Amino acid sequence: DFSIPEKSEGFDAIRFEWQKEAPAKEYLRVKVLDKKRTSRIETLQPSQWFQEKWANFKKLFAEWQKKQDALAKNTKKAGKEEEDEEQRVLAGDIFSIEDVCDVQGEPLFKDFELADWALLQLRFELWLLQAAFTKDVNDPDRPSVPLAHFAFYYQRYYKRALNPKLF
Repeated sequence: DFSIPEKSEGFDAIRFEWQKEAPAKEYLRVKVLDKKRTSRIETLQPSQWFQEKWANFKKLFAEWQKKQDALAKNTKKAGKEEEDEEQRVLAGDIFSIEDVCDVQGEPLFKDFELADWALLQLRFELWLLQAAFTKDVNDPDRPSVPLAHFAFYYQRYYKRALNPKLF
């Protein structure tokens, strides 16, 4: 921790050569904040909260993919013809959906392809990384993952490198 010396710390006299006390304290505060925002936290480890959320998502993600596979097999067995996407219109607001497994009787992810699943996973991972970082650091001076250290924290939390080619 960096601080400006004070008389209460046992100094006989404190002289501010370049600036008065208030501007010197403000300058130091800004420098310390900048250092905090740009430095990695080497000792940061994913919390139990992160581990639980990540495990729950992986389980849910696998369930959704199984439901999609089962639906695709049932559709092929029944010999149904797929409707044109232009004819199929979902009624209502997409943000009002309460259960992604039941949107007008079908899962929202019924027609997902590999790219859709990858983007869903990436979006959740990014959200969870940001939320967990904020919780784990618990420092209002570090409101988010610094962009320069994003790959470091992604590796720290997910135990793998972020590979944009996969998305």
